[in-house]
Amino acid sequence: MYIGLLSTSSLLHAWGRAGKHALFVPLLSDDQRLTANSVLSTSLWSATIAGPALAGLLTEVASPAWIIGFDAATFALLALQTSRTTLPPSPEALSVPVPVPTAHHGG
Repeated sequence: MYIGLLSTSSLLHAWGRAGKHALFVPLLSDDQRLTANSVLSTSLWSATIAGPALAGLLTEVASPAWIIGFDAATFALLALQTSRTTLPPSPEALSVPVPVPTAHHGG
């Protein structure tokens, strides 16, 4: 059971990290994407390093159950905000005509 949970967590973590980077692609121009990916990666790694240290300091003040509950609440708030986010349609999607198939070809 534990191995199954670890493998599922690993898979979802990779998808989540890729999704964070993919979310910014339609919002930025080509010359801004490298900078945005660098800032996003730095932010993610900073949270990975500073998060456990901050949680360790907070356990001196509050119960670990409250800290985990607060962490879960921040994820719920993030999910709510993400569900309210709308992306503008990309200019490429509007200008590229969709080809209409005329006949079926074997393949």
